[in-house]
Amino acid sequence: MRPVSQTIVLTVSFTTCKLDARCRFALHVGQCQPEMRDPFANAAVQLLGYPLMLTLVGMYTRRLGRRDGDPSPRRNDWAIGTTLLFMTFGVVVSDMRVAPVEADVSPGVGWLLIVLLGLVISLDIDRTHSWARDAGNRMTDRKRLGVGIIGPNILALGIYCSYQIVKTWR
Repeated sequence: MRPVSQTIVLTVSFTTCKLDARCRFALHVGQCQPEMRDPFANAAVQLLGYPLMLTLVGMYTRRLGRRDGDPSPRRNDWAIGTTLLFMTFGVVVSDMRVAPVEADVSPGVGWLLIVLLGLVISLDIDRTHSWARDAGNRMTDRKRLGVGIIGPNILALGIYCSYQIVKTWR
């Protein structure tokens, strides 16, 4: 049993321990390992920075994919929920691929199913509910702000952040 003075001084690291592949959430007594000082391995960066970066990458990808002279509103470029879910799908698959051979893959398969369900919901919303309608109830080229842009983006970011939180605390 450790003395009380040693248990008070803890350095918390939310990164994968490079010395032990099974370690996802490491509590290190005393000083932090040199590998743990990577700023991109910080929990705040993984939970807030990466989703914002994914959002910006998705938005700029949409902007780059526009045809020259495309008359559709620029705010449609922010409707990137489906793109974010495809990026999340790639993150889950790559995390499963780099997992140790003896690791249990069932959480990864569960997350793949959650992301696929999110993709199907996002595609359904995108095809049927996200477009503004004119007086004749015909779809226009403009996305609705709440259902077409903000809702799918929050769904996608929520799934990604939930995955990162569970992965960090595993």
